[in-house]
Amino acid sequence: MKKIFLLVLVILTSVFGVKANDLNNDLIELAKIYRNFMFRNSPNESTYEQLKEIKSSKLILTTKFIRETIRANNNLTKEEFLKLPDEQSMKFIYIIRRINWNIREENPKDNIELIAEISNKSIPRYELIDNYYDMLFSGVGNKNRPFDLSNVNFLMTKYELKDDTEKGIFFLKAMDLCGTSIWGYMNIVKPPNYKKAMEYIELFPKFNGQPYYQYLYFGFADFNMKIEKDKGEESYKSYYINKYYDTLLSHLACLSQKNKQEAARTDLILGSILKEENYYKYSKKKDILESLITTEDEAIDFTIADTPPITSDCNPNLSNVELKVCFVKSITNQVLSNFDSSLLQHQGLKSGTYRIYAVFTVNKKGKVKDVIAEFQNKVIAKEIVQAVKTIKKMTPAYLDGKPVSVNYTLPIKFKVN
Repeated sequence: MKKIFLLVLVILTSVFGVKANDLNNDLIELAKIYRNFMFRNSPNESTYEQLKEIKSSKLILTTKFIRETIRANNNLTKEEFLKLPDEQSMKFIYIIRRINWNIREENPKDNIELIAEISNKSIPRYELIDNYYDMLFSGVGNKNRPFDLSNVNFLMTKYELKDDTEKGIFFLKAMDLCGTSIWGYMNIVKPPNYKKAMEYIELFPKFNGQPYYQYLYFGFADFNMKIEKDKGEESYKSYYINKYYDTLLSHLACLSQKNKQEAARTDLILGSILKEENYYKYSKKKDILESLITTEDEAIDFTIADTPPITSDCNPNLSNVELKVCFVKSITNQVLSNFDSSLLQHQGLKSGTYRIYAVFTVNKKGKVKDVIAEFQNKVIAKEIVQAVKTIKKMTPAYLDGKPVSVNYTLPIKFKVN
């Protein structure tokens, strides 16, 4: 009897061991396929045959997801994939990504040991969700060219997202992809290519039927997790809300290039978290954000005022639109006439056209204050600040019949030969 019992035990142990090995081997195979085809490489028929060989019933949803992330012109923005899978499938997807990272290392761990290590750990749900949507939106960006989400409306109530934190993760991961699409045009190209960036911004998706910037639910409790592979844990909100603010400010800069976009610029500021000071602490550009709306001085954006500041050389009887044009022309002339242009030839700048943005406030008394200039060369930026400070006192802006402080961003264009 004991022999029979031991024999059954050995057989059961052997069976379960084989199943565990099959599951582990399938996870490794999926990770290798994901690694090979997650970017530009296109899978062929033999790849899809390999995927059909994944037999584990536990990996049905995981395999389907990996297949979609590597497929060109995929359906990852459909509800079928946007809806969160069960936590076990999310953990398998999490493991696959870690295996993918591991096999890229010069001296990788044994993958079976890595799977055992992760399987025995309790991974927080928020981290699993972050990983899932990071892989999903990477698949959207990598496999759908050209970028175009203009016809996508993310209905977040349909995706099994349990609370504002999970919805916030979804939104911030989606907007991370969108921000990446314009980052190069705003930060690599000199001067920034505002026209091209704006073309991409117009292709951003909607969320719950509204423009992306009208999503305002960032009051969820912050949490720490490892976001970048080679760094330690960090604040989730600090990392991603900072990046989201960069996208909003890029959008605002694009709208600032055209006088006819004043209404859109106002909508962006007042309809988004650009006006929410309690979130500024998460941004590395807090000074710029505070220059948009500063409650301490009751400063508002230039475009919101009923009447703009009026310089001494502008006729106060002009229309509001004409006054704004005159204001810009007048302060530009004052700044350029007081700017030491000889500095441009001695700062090692390459030949080309450059643009500097000077941000400042015209207070209730018509005086310029709080001047900030952003430029790659600190000497020139400092000279611009000094030139802006020479702008003469003017009649202040008015809103609802009362003088108000206004913030203004002055673009200054110059050439170096």
